[in-house]
Amino acid sequence: MPSYRSPAMLRSMARGQLLGKYPLAAAAFIAVFMAFIIVQLLTAAFFSASGTFGLILSQLTSFAISLLFGVVNVGVLFMALKISCNEAIGLNDLLYGFNYHPKKIVTIQAVLSGVNLAAMLPATVLRFIYGNTGDRDYLPLMIIFYLAGFSVYFFVSLVLSQAFFLLLDFEDKNATELLMKSHLIMNGHKKRLFLLWLSFVPLFILSIFSCCLGFIWVIPYVKVTLANFYMDLMQAK
Repeated sequence: MPSYRSPAMLRSMARGQLLGKYPLAAAAFIAVFMAFIIVQLLTAAFFSASGTFGLILSQLTSFAISLLFGVVNVGVLFMALKISCNEAIGLNDLLYGFNYHPKKIVTIQAVLSGVNLAAMLPATVLRFIYGNTGDRDYLPLMIIFYLAGFSVYFFVSLVLSQAFFLLLDFEDKNATELLMKSHLIMNGHKKRLFLLWLSFVPLFILSIFSCCLGFIWVIPYVKVTLANFYMDLMQAK
């Protein structure tokens, strides 16, 4: 049986790999993260009072935005992998996805975003009804559906979590093959990735209480650690 590095080892490796590269990595990753948050908030605010049509248009717009940021995210992962491999990085790495099989990236992201949309749709509809009627009887059911939807999406995201990393290594594979390969290599490792994510929760909480300034340090740390998880997974295999 191959041996795999523990979450603590993967995080320790990331801290060492980021030495000397933190300012550039932080600027790049935070810029992408903030742009995504701002666009989502503006979208939600713009369609917040537009009725049923606004709800549908809001969901479709959010879906389209997720596809765009999926392409950008591949650039973020590409930069994280380069840091993991101790290679030089540049801000132009963020645009890598636009020139590297963007159609496959969009297809993979469409699957992930589609699962998220479907899983959260019942809760979204209930939230819309509650917002328009003010009937608190909907609240318990809405919470249940939110938890159920998040659980479904989180499980699927664990299964398909390596698809974009695999794309960067196996450009000859199509989107379906990459998704299936992620499912294959994550067999028996979903718990490992879940525990790795769980180990960052205290840092996320501290970052929130620091007026979100802590995310400047945490986001690059998380991304490079996830790149190390992928490298560890593939090298062991």
